[in-house]
Amino acid sequence: MGSNAAMHMALAGKTSGTLEFEATEPGDYPFYCTEPGHREAGMHGVIHVK
Repeated sequence: MGSNAAMHMALAGKTSGTLEFEATEPGDYPFYCTEPGHREAGMHGVIHVK
C-alpha cells in the first residue's frame, strides 16, 4: 500500500495546476477532490505504482 501522506492544492474554478510527488515505493496512491460533493460525483482515482 502507498503512503498515507496528505497533499493538497487549492485552485480557483476553471483553472488547472500541477502537483508533483515522488513515489518511494510501489503501491496504490488514491486521490480525490475535496470540494463538497465532488468525490461522490466521481472526481477521484488511484495512481498504481509498480
